[in-house]
Amino acid sequence: MCGKMKTIEDIITRMQDDKTGGVPIRTVKSFLSKIPSVVTGADIVQWLMKNLSIEDPGEAIHLGSLIAAQGYVFPISDHVLTLKDDGTFYRFQVAIYLCKRTMQNKARLELADYEASVYGVTEESQPQSPVHVPSQPVRKTTKEDFRKQITFLNVQIERHCLKMSKVAESLIAYTEQYVEYDPFITPAEPSNPWISDDAALWDIEMSKEPSQQRVKRWGFSMDEVLKDPVGRDQFLRFLESEFSSENLRFWLAVQDLKKQPLQDVTTRVEEIWQEFLAPGAQSAINLDSHSYEKTSQNVKDPGRYTYEDAQEHIYKLMKSDSYARFLRSNAYQDLLLVKKKVSVGKDVLASLSTS
Repeated sequence: MCGKMKTIEDIITRMQDDKTGGVPIRTVKSFLSKIPSVVTGADIVQWLMKNLSIEDPGEAIHLGSLIAAQGYVFPISDHVLTLKDDGTFYRFQVAIYLCKRTMQNKARLELADYEASVYGVTEESQPQSPVHVPSQPVRKTTKEDFRKQITFLNVQIERHCLKMSKVAESLIAYTEQYVEYDPFITPAEPSNPWISDDAALWDIEMSKEPSQQRVKRWGFSMDEVLKDPVGRDQFLRFLESEFSSENLRFWLAVQDLKKQPLQDVTTRVEEIWQEFLAPGAQSAINLDSHSYEKTSQNVKDPGRYTYEDAQEHIYKLMKSDSYARFLRSNAYQDLLLVKKKVSVGKDVLASLSTS
C-alpha cells in the first residue's frame, strides 16, 4: 500500500513541477471573482497520456479517477471524486498529501521545515489559537425564525436596488431634457422681469395661449400637463371631445378635496361619491375591486385622503391610456404646429427689419 501511495505521490509531484513540464496551473476568472491555482480535467488527462505512455484516453481517465479517489486531486465545483476529460476545474489537495506522509512516521518521509510549518497552521487546534472565538450554541429553527426570515425577504424584495450608473444616467437625461427650462443655464425669453422690468414673461404665462416651449413641456410627462392650468384645460377639452373626461374630473375633484376646509370635507366626500362611485352614478369611473372596497371603507370615516387609493388607480389609467392618446391627438399636434409657425414668422420679421 505504501508503495502505491509513493507512486501516486511521485506522479502528483511531477504534475506540479513546472520545470519538467507539469500540468499548467493557472488562475481563471469567474463571474465576479477569480479562482486561483486550478487545472482542467482535460489537461490532467493529456499529461497522463503523454508522460505515462498511455494510448487509451479511457485508461488515463480511469487512472486520474483513482488518484482523485485517494484525495490527491478534487473538483472545486462538485463533490464527486472522479476525473472528467473536459474543462472542469480541479485543484491539488496538498493537505491530504502532507497528512499521509506524516502518518507514515518514517524518517525518510519526514516533512521539510517549510512543509511542517504550513501543515501545523492548518492543523492547529482552536484552543491553541491566539484569538478565542466562542462557539455559538446550536439550536433548532423555530416557526418564529421562519416568519422573521420571510418578513426580512419581503422587505428586501420591495426595496429599489439601483446601480449608481443607472442613477447617474437618469440624472443626466433629466438635466438634458429640462436644460432649456432652467433660467440658470438658458436665459429666459423674454427676459427676466425682475432684471429688465419687462412684464412680457408674466403676461405670456397668464395667457390662455401657451407658448411652444410650454406645449412641448407637456410631452415630458403627465405631471407636466396636470400642474399647468392651461395644460389641464387642454387635456380636459380633449377628453370631453372623446366623452371620457370622468377620470380627469374625478382626479381634479380629489385634488380639490385635499384643499377644502375641514368643515366642508364630509360634504365634499359625499358629493364625489355620488357623482363618480355610487351605484348608478352620473359619471361612473372604472375602479378595480380592491380599490373600490378600500374606498368604500374609507367613506365611512371621511377625510381629505379618503379617495387616495382610487385617485392613484385612476392616475395610472390616465397615464397609460388617456395621456398617450392626448399626445397623439390632432389637438396637441396643432398647438405645437401653430406655435412653430408663429415663431418662424417672428424670425422672418426680425430678419427683414435688420436688413
